[in-house]
Amino acid sequence: DQGQLLLSDPVKKHLPEMEAVALPTRDAPAITITDLLTMSAGFPEDNPWGDRQLDESVEMLKDLMQEGPSFSNPPATAYEYSNTGYALLGLIISNVSGVPYQEFITKEILQPLGMSSTYWEYEEVPEGRLAIGYARDSLTLAPMLHDGSYGAMGGLMTTIEDFRKYVSFHLSAWPPRSGPETGPVKRSSLRKMHTPQFPRLNADARDWNDETCPVISGYGYGLGIMEN
Repeated sequence: DQGQLLLSDPVKKHLPEMEAVALPTRDAPAITITDLLTMSAGFPEDNPWGDRQLDESVEMLKDLMQEGPSFSNPPATAYEYSNTGYALLGLIISNVSGVPYQEFITKEILQPLGMSSTYWEYEEVPEGRLAIGYARDSLTLAPMLHDGSYGAMGGLMTTIEDFRKYVSFHLSAWPPRSGPETGPVKRSSLRKMHTPQFPRLNADARDWNDETCPVISGYGYGLGIMEN
C-alpha cells in the first residue's frame, strides 16, 4: 500500500541471497512475493522443523538460501506449507523498510490497531501475564524459544482482547464500500489476503452433525479459507 514493493516482485529483487538459487526445472518462473505469501514457492513442507527455528539468526536464514534450498515443486504450481517462506517474507520487510520487521510491523500494524499487549519476545511480557505451556502427559514445562529470524511465521504472543482487534480489522473489509479507509491497510488489500489460491474440493467432508457437507478450501495470504 505504501508503494515500496509489488507482490509480483521476484524475491531475489529484495533478497540478494536468492539470486543464485537453482530452481528445480529450467522452465520454472522466478519465485515472487506472492508465491511466498500463498505457500507456493515450491519449498517442501517443513513442520515441525520450521517451528523449532524461531530463534535462529538472520545469518542462518541467509546462509540457508545461499547454500541452496530444497524444492518439492516448481514455484507457482502447488500449495505446500512452508515456515521458511514466511521467514523470508520477514527478511524482505526488514530489507525494504530498513528496520527489523518486528519494529516495522509493531509501528505500522500493531500500534495503529491498539494492540498494546502483543509481544515478540516472551521475556518482555509483564510478570504474571505469560501463560506457560506444559509438555503433553506431564507437568514438565515446555521450553520457549526467543524471538528470531523465523518469527514472521507466527512468533507473536498476544491476549484475546488484542486478538479481537486484529480479527475485527479483517472483518471490517467486508462488504466492499465507498466509505473512508480506516487503515492501517486498505480494505482491498485485506480482501486479497482473504482470496484463496489453489482451492481444493473435499466432497466427502462432514459437518458437526456427521452429515455430508462438501467443503472448498484454499490458502490466501497467511490465512486458511474454507467455504461449505
